[in-house]
Amino acid sequence: MTATVITSPHIQLPADSPVLPLGIDGERYVYLTPRERVRRLRLEDHQRLTILGLFEDRADFLYLHFPRKSAAAICGWDPAAAAGALIAACAAKGRVEVTP
Repeated sequence: MTATVITSPHIQLPADSPVLPLGIDGERYVYLTPRERVRRLRLEDHQRLTILGLFEDRADFLYLHFPRKSAAAICGWDPAAAAGALIAACAAKGRVEVTP
């Protein structure tokens, strides 16, 4: 019997991201936005509009690095890919304590 291995591409947050992942504080993933605001998101908060808000006026980054394609054209951005990259980047940073 042969086992089939299913792999999914691991999408990383590019180094030039305008959103800086700071780490995980308790149950929240912590980010620094392009306008230097600290934002804390729960796992379930990593949804399309929340991620769009996290990037503030740099939404173009999402279209460039997490494109959703239809045939050969870009028709938006992939919120699941962006969320996965953001969460993984925070996890890689480890625990952080951010005081309000």
